[in-house]
Amino acid sequence: MKKLTLAFLIVVLSLLIWSCSCSNKNHGLIGSYYKGHSINASGNIDISGLEKAFERTDSHIDFWDGNSNYAMNPIEGSNNDYTVVWNGYIYIEKPGQYGFGTISDDGSEVWIDDDLIVANAEYQWYDWEDNINEGDNQEDTFPPLILDVGYHQISVRFFEGGSYDGIKLYWLKPEMGESIIPYNGTSFSGIPPVFNENTNWEIVPNSVLFTKK
Repeated sequence: MKKLTLAFLIVVLSLLIWSCSCSNKNHGLIGSYYKGHSINASGNIDISGLEKAFERTDSHIDFWDGNSNYAMNPIEGSNNDYTVVWNGYIYIEKPGQYGFGTISDDGSEVWIDDDLIVANAEYQWYDWEDNINEGDNQEDTFPPLILDVGYHQISVRFFEGGSYDGIKLYWLKPEMGESIIPYNGTSFSGIPPVFNENTNWEIVPNSVLFTKK
């Protein structure tokens, strides 16, 4: 009986320790918000020399809101000219080939484990780009992104140079198969981008994003 009670206490204690360790992990990504924007000679979003306005944890990257007239504009007094860099970790539960994509106005990039997998650092009314060659810009192609189970570094970089602004971060999990892209359209002039309801692409959820391992 004493052995059973001791075993029960060990199990309970282990669960408590696991629960505490999980609760100490903040879901989301750390967003560093800067005034102004810059593109370096390599064509990548660059924060060198920019003034940081503030830092906060964002639960997920979902800032593309037609109800707000596509006006994210997070930094007061910036004249809607700013850059955001979100850093943290994404937890992969199933191994396989993953797609990542962004819709943004203006430019955006996605880096996984220090590798650039979505290159969209350009001025535009709006654009969708992803790493499996389903975007508007066919100049950038990438080898298949195969991810193992576990934590992977993720960095999402976004800049706005004026006018409309916003960004969403999507993924296409291996079990979802091939899919149409989430948005189509040509510009904000006349008809805004239209969401494709039959897409299998999903917003990367808060549950797999972490500020630390």
